[in-house]
Amino acid sequence: MPRRGTAYAKDTKLDVKLTLKAIDYEVTRFGGERFRNDKDPPRNRMVTVFEMFDGRVAKPGWYMFSFGTSLDGTEQEINARFRGLLAFIKGSCIAIDYGITSPAEVFHAFIVTETGETMFEKAEGLLPVPRKDAA
Repeated sequence: MPRRGTAYAKDTKLDVKLTLKAIDYEVTRFGGERFRNDKDPPRNRMVTVFEMFDGRVAKPGWYMFSFGTSLDGTEQEINARFRGLLAFIKGSCIAIDYGITSPAEVFHAFIVTETGETMFEKAEGLLPVPRKDAA
């Protein structure tokens, strides 16, 4: 089984509120807009949403991205999870800035569709059968 949250930011002293401010800063710094967070009580998660322009794809325009982050676990586990989200978004924005990728490419699974679902949620049933690990 893959490791989950065992190393990165496990000792962070920054809480979720400060991390969300840092995510907002990074998204804005790299040209994103309309950053917001909403709680999703039925799924016990925080949903982080922002928009970013992508001119490198077949349909140029502003794309909305949505990241659902679980609020399960201890306060320290939740803080570390949000630090991981910050690292993912910041690293992805740097790659976009250097022309390595585009917003729609790097955040593809998180694009919000016209139905309100993310691309991943919409395509989840189309995923191939996962490999079975050798016993």
